[in-house]
Amino acid sequence: MKPLVVACVHGNEPYGLEVGRRLPPFFSFLVANPGAVEKNARFVDADLNRVFPGNAQGNQEERIAAALAQRLKGKFVVDLHSTSEPCPLFGIITKPCMLAAARRLGLQKVVFMTPAFAKGKALIDHCKGISLEVGPHDRKENAGEALACFDHYLEGKKSNPELFKVVGIVRGRGTPLIQNFVPVRKGECIAKDPDVYADKDFVPFLVGEKSYSDVLCLQAVATTSFG
Repeated sequence: MKPLVVACVHGNEPYGLEVGRRLPPFFSFLVANPGAVEKNARFVDADLNRVFPGNAQGNQEERIAAALAQRLKGKFVVDLHSTSEPCPLFGIITKPCMLAAARRLGLQKVVFMTPAFAKGKALIDHCKGISLEVGPHDRKENAGEALACFDHYLEGKKSNPELFKVVGIVRGRGTPLIQNFVPVRKGECIAKDPDVYADKDFVPFLVGEKSYSDVLCLQAVATTSFG
């Protein structure tokens, strides 16, 4: 299946524009939210990745989501994102069947957003999708790392990634004392000002995302399958 690469669902994650300029012609490409790109803002009216399947009569992002939900239905989509804090490249999927595609992209880490946490409001919930995450936002290597995934896809090889599934959310802000994908132990102090302690052993990811006003990180655990 020919992948469609979607850039700039969030306008402050612009490395996808460079990916589009350098993407091999085998792949299709679109910029999801050009209005937010123009403003260098995450969104104009609402977070596009929180309003699917959208509303054709709604605000700017709701209208975009409604159009994209129809256009992307049934397609294999790679949704490009970046993070606030340093993070190794990884993929997020909401459908276990997308693991095979993640392996074709050469991903070394794949997180399964289980139904309890995937609320059906993200782009990848409405297609055969993978969210490709690199970071932080202004890191100059982001585009090159993403493009390497598409080269890997064309080579037809498959990776053997570490697998994780989401098991919780740590609420609060504070200053993180943890790093993405570095395991923490129950009772460990994971943030200061105010102090926050781990309630269980887990692997943190999306640590300190500035777009989440009340979330310190998401909690995952390693697994051997998504079955």
